[in-house]
Amino acid sequence: VNHKDYMCDRTPWGVELVSLEDLLHRSDYVTLHAPGGAENQHLIDADRLALMKSTAFLVNTARGRPVAARLLG
Repeated sequence: VNHKDYMCDRTPWGVELVSLEDLLHRSDYVTLHAPGGAENQHLIDADRLALMKSTAFLVNTARGRPVAARLLG
């Protein structure tokens, strides 16, 4: 599955596009690949982190601060 800001059913490659909340709820691994900027700052906050499975991994390779720093302990 993949998250995009726009919604449609599927890409030409058969990848299902879902809301960010659905992606976080369903995934075992979430990787962030986003440019820096205000629109991506704190993309992952406490509420969204709580949607993830307790066994899931969040891998942040994005620039900027997409994960709220207070969550990183």
